[in-house]
Amino acid sequence: IWSYLLWSSHNRVIVDNCYFESNKAEFGGAMNVGGDTEGADLTEIVVSNSTFTLNEAEQQGGAINTSDINFHIENSLFSFNFTTNSESLAGSISFNTGDSISTTATLLNNTFANNSSTLFNGVTAWEGGPEANSQVNIQNNIFANLGMNIGIEDGEPTFNSLGGNLSDDDGATAILIGTNDLNDTNPLFLEEDEKEYYLQDESPAVNAGITEGSPEFDIEGNPRVGFTDMGAFENQNPSSLKDFLSSNTTLDVSPNPLYSNELT
Repeated sequence: IWSYLLWSSHNRVIVDNCYFESNKAEFGGAMNVGGDTEGADLTEIVVSNSTFTLNEAEQQGGAINTSDINFHIENSLFSFNFTTNSESLAGSISFNTGDSISTTATLLNNTFANNSSTLFNGVTAWEGGPEANSQVNIQNNIFANLGMNIGIEDGEPTFNSLGGNLSDDDGATAILIGTNDLNDTNPLFLEEDEKEYYLQDESPAVNAGITEGSPEFDIEGNPRVGFTDMGAFENQNPSSLKDFLSSNTTLDVSPNPLYSNELT
């Protein structure tokens, strides 16, 4: 199976609830995407509730490679994607912006795990000239690729943390400086069959995301319970009565009335 090549002159392309597995290409194992419009009409690709696994790129972007487009990815899983060339990079995603082009990418509540490359196992950004302007906004993501999770290939692209991100190594400490960001931290995945990237109840990612701006549901359509978790999968076990009540769930109490006015 070979990768999906998308070169669009449309303003917006939506990819929702899709599964990309075992695709192969020179650039972008599952998707190699770009646009031929500029300025305010720059193409935007929106990916949500999707899984990218075991995709392979020879040069860069084991799962996705982008060129001169805006990109928004939320509630998606990237696992075991990889590159093969001895000088390749970006096991998951490579964002690329040419000279005189301005692009914005947003990563929201995604899980990146066990992706690999020669240089940077997770996400990279590249600028192709002094007038290029690339910004990557990241919020509520889990990066667990055994190191080298985020990197700059060339130029001066900006990684902007909006908080609630976790990295399993200390290589992104200059980037992950937002509220609730965690560096060099094990996310404590459940690691059970078909639930490999669910969060254990004791995971530091549970209730540690930034709720404002986060999706209402997770990758499987489950509600975000209490405070938003990091990553694509929301732990469905509230850790306290307050969390339970904040999930808009009906609570039956017996006996009624109670003779205490305090909830802890």
